[in-house]
Amino acid sequence: MSANRYKSVAIGGTFDRLHKGHRYFIKQSFSYAQKVIIGLTADEFVKAKISNFKFQISNKNQISNYQTRKKDLIDFLKEEKLFNRSKIVQIGDVYGNAVESAELEAIAVTCDSLYGARLINRKRKEKGLQELKIIKIRIINAQDHRKISSTRIRLGRIDRLGRILEKLKPYGYKIPENLRSNLKLPQDILLKNKNSFEKVLPRLIQELRTHRLNLLITVGDQVTKFANQYKINTDLAVVDFRVKRRKIYSSMRDLYFKSGRGGLSNVITVKNDPGKITKTLVSAIRVSLDRIISDGKSRIIKVNGEEDLAAVPAIILSPLGSVVIYGQPDRGVVVVRVTEEKKSQLIKMLEENIGDGP
Repeated sequence: MSANRYKSVAIGGTFDRLHKGHRYFIKQSFSYAQKVIIGLTADEFVKAKISNFKFQISNKNQISNYQTRKKDLIDFLKEEKLFNRSKIVQIGDVYGNAVESAELEAIAVTCDSLYGARLINRKRKEKGLQELKIIKIRIINAQDHRKISSTRIRLGRIDRLGRILEKLKPYGYKIPENLRSNLKLPQDILLKNKNSFEKVLPRLIQELRTHRLNLLITVGDQVTKFANQYKINTDLAVVDFRVKRRKIYSSMRDLYFKSGRGGLSNVITVKNDPGKITKTLVSAIRVSLDRIISDGKSRIIKVNGEEDLAAVPAIILSPLGSVVIYGQPDRGVVVVRVTEEKKSQLIKMLEENIGDGP
């Protein structure tokens, strides 16, 4: 497609977590025009859009602010040598400046935003301006043949390349001993504890309150019991009734679980062999998180075997902004703030050491 077909084309979006689908859409729009006017949604507009959104938990404080989204966009445009042919404008509604500009000739959209383009043309017609030609650009899908979206990235279902985080190739294989040791190291903040969990409590609560928390997940019997005992409400708990591989507990009530908020009525039992992150365990974590997001009720995963590596898929699969807590034997409590960077680090460790498996 000649870049001289139109002098200027408009596109618009939030462009949060600039992903493979965004990149394709933006690059394709430049193939139609000499210049592309990019309407980037203001923070206030974003907040208004998500106020009644089904997956509110995935959006709460997790959409990047305007300046961050603009910087990511500029970096991408410079990387693709398209910056000099672009103009970024802040928009506060679906119309932006597209209903005012006489220089615009066309607007590029996907099927999801086609209705908005028609609204813009209706407004332009009312103002006596020529309607914009509508260019339809296809949507890029993830590995599951559903579209790549920022919402799914924030939920922890996919990454920016469209990979399904529940379906990573290393799941199901024996974890090499050196990797197991590395994965068990504190992946974020270690709250040291020489004598008892009680001494960690004030710092732990303070740490949690400093983060914009989506979900709270505990992995391990001691840290789960500790959270329940001191009424730190967890959304998902993963336990195996063992401490340092020795069976210590015999029931959920030993861990101070009570009915309410889902509680004992929402227990999933799975098998996970020592030294593995089984696909069954990964699936159970994914299903539990989906149900928590859907109904707000807490869940428990009871592992027959060992849950010592369950923190890894819990971090990878949790919505951005969540916190995963797990015990570090004889050292204290680890608090992991779930970010894209943290997910990527763990995935890289798995793939570099396991690959496609034996």
